[in-house]
Amino acid sequence: MSASARRFSEFSAPCAARRGERAFTFVEILMTMVFMAVVIPVVLHGVSLANRAAVFAERKEAAARTAERLLDELILTDEWQSGAQSGVVTVNRIEYEWKLISESWLDDSMTQLTLVVFFTVQGQQYESHLSALVETETTSSESTETSESGQSS
Repeated sequence: MSASARRFSEFSAPCAARRGERAFTFVEILMTMVFMAVVIPVVLHGVSLANRAAVFAERKEAAARTAERLLDELILTDEWQSGAQSGVVTVNRIEYEWKLISESWLDDSMTQLTLVVFFTVQGQQYESHLSALVETETTSSESTETSESGQSS
């Protein structure tokens, strides 16, 4: 074998060995890209839903705490009878609108107070309700007057 033939066989041997190895074909690469094009949007949508659920839970919990604090304050200070019936509260740089609804209860001496707190998650508005029963002062003061007049007789 001549020297030039030997050199050719030395250089062509690695190429022949490479041909025997398995490599990715164009079709396999194309199918992988299509698969990723389908999977990635589904995964991102799942992550978006999980994020929305977490933000919703956090804001609902903050709205419930806010409602409880406001309702307690309105009842303790008797502002529910004459004070503001709505407003805006900021908690952790997020604004929560609130509205107080008072309705007569079945028993005339009681009033049902419902505090509604509105909050927004990703552009959609939600609300949280908290209710309490309070004794109406006009009825209790009338009953006090009657008992005093009954004692003087």
